[in-house]
Amino acid sequence: MLNLIKKVKENLGLSVLILILLSVVHPQERSRTPNRIYNIGDWITYRNCNYVTSVCESPEYVFFGTSGGILPFHKFRKSFEEPITRSDGLADDFISCLYYDKSTGYLWACHEAGVSYRNPSDRRWNNISTQELSLSRLERLVRIGGDNHYIWVQLRSGGFLKLDKLTGMWTGKEEVSGDGVKWGVVSYEHLYSFGSFTMEGNYQCFSDGTVVDPMLRKFYVSVLYINPSGNVFGGLSGGGLLLGDENVKLLRVHEFGPLDNNVSTFAFLNGNVYMGGNSNISNLASNRKGISCFNITENTWQYFESEFTLEIRNGIINKISVNPDFMAVGTSQGVALYNFKKGFWQLRNVDRFLPSNNVTSIALNDTLLFAGTDYGLLVFSIPEFVPVHKTSILPVYTRVNDMVFSGDTLWVATNNGLYAVEDYGEKIHHFDMYLTKIDPAEPVAFSVNAIEVGDHGIIFSKRNSLCQYDFRNGKLLELSDIAEIKNKYIFDIKSNGNYICVGTNDGAFLIRINDGYYEHLTMADGLGGIAVYEVDFYKDYLWFATDGGLTKFRWRKYYE
Repeated sequence: MLNLIKKVKENLGLSVLILILLSVVHPQERSRTPNRIYNIGDWITYRNCNYVTSVCESPEYVFFGTSGGILPFHKFRKSFEEPITRSDGLADDFISCLYYDKSTGYLWACHEAGVSYRNPSDRRWNNISTQELSLSRLERLVRIGGDNHYIWVQLRSGGFLKLDKLTGMWTGKEEVSGDGVKWGVVSYEHLYSFGSFTMEGNYQCFSDGTVVDPMLRKFYVSVLYINPSGNVFGGLSGGGLLLGDENVKLLRVHEFGPLDNNVSTFAFLNGNVYMGGNSNISNLASNRKGISCFNITENTWQYFESEFTLEIRNGIINKISVNPDFMAVGTSQGVALYNFKKGFWQLRNVDRFLPSNNVTSIALNDTLLFAGTDYGLLVFSIPEFVPVHKTSILPVYTRVNDMVFSGDTLWVATNNGLYAVEDYGEKIHHFDMYLTKIDPAEPVAFSVNAIEVGDHGIIFSKRNSLCQYDFRNGKLLELSDIAEIKNKYIFDIKSNGNYICVGTNDGAFLIRINDGYYEHLTMADGLGGIAVYEVDFYKDYLWFATDGGLTKFRWRKYYE
């Protein structure tokens, strides 16, 4: 017996020692995927919510099911709150129908991925996949409701799914629904006349449910709900959400979310974030393109639509940069400049000076606009918006990928190494992959995709790894040996004190500089899409431009 106890103690001591060694060796290996459960609201993604599919009401909220998630409207504060999307744990963002169950307080949602529900006390959403419901990939869930005992889901092909109200457990498929089912509102049946209503903001409505916007485009009422108090809630097919009052016959349209879910660039100014996308693929619910402006404090959206703005008419927005007076936009048709105070646009076609009209990168200060292109770097004076030089200030044709200011010096990341521009473009310094100064016209096999200025130097990508050039001692250091990042394409780098964030074609990497600890953030954490084109630290959030919307993350809660 004593020998047995002795062996157990020896084995226990060995096990503890192994665990300790595993916890201190290769800390990066432990950090590749965050192992945590986030709270509702830690991750938020903004997608186009202007196609409304369904409406339901709780004692405190009206919930709109939209093309970009669930949008809660607080009835007493009369304001919209943050959208509920896959970032909160929903299995899909395009909501087909909604239902609020008063007896349990659960909110239910249907989408192509199945059924989702949330108990108000849960930290995340619960999802029931189409596989768990024994449904084919082509099946669609068109309506959801409940009776005293079950949740009922109507199938497009016919029949009804029956789910337990508390556990969400699928209990079977029925040919007909139960008696007394109260259904969520999912469509406008054209049984209500809008002819007597007045609309705010130069909109017009007609008795057949047609709504004409100020630009004379036609939209149709897709869903309508009038509660016992006479409040009107509904939506348009791609034109926004409807709010109104039947008692005074008044309606207004509220638009929400970016025009383009593929957000490739964004910039902050005075509590607003300006964003755009460079994809030719239209939104499933809308073909509207252009630049979206989100007021973070007021939770409101405004648009510069390419259909009505000649200077951005093709809707390809590569880069946005702002200062208090201007917004500069790099497009595939040149560089556009918007004057905030005067409210007008100007466009300069850069193919007058270089072989291509495509502007890939923008840098803006008080007096100059730098436009990076596929073939070099042009400089314009502002507010005159005239070229300072008649050709690229770089002595060779090379694509400009990114730019960042460090004081009065502009660092330029190109396919031909790094350049430093000083004195309004009169002085050009060229650096190879070791940050050795070389002749400005010398070709190098060194492409830099992204660049950032940190606390002590510049941080840049080198062959899909990260390096920092320290201004204090002139040393070039590789920041961390992250094997994962070397297999990714780096789009952007931003720094905040001891942290840097790297946007790639497969999520983002948040790296702590002093010890190399990193985490690979993906859609499983809360990103709106797979690719992260730009990142930025703004106030208490880390923001991401993704191919699935604009995402923000309450990062300090977990990293500081």
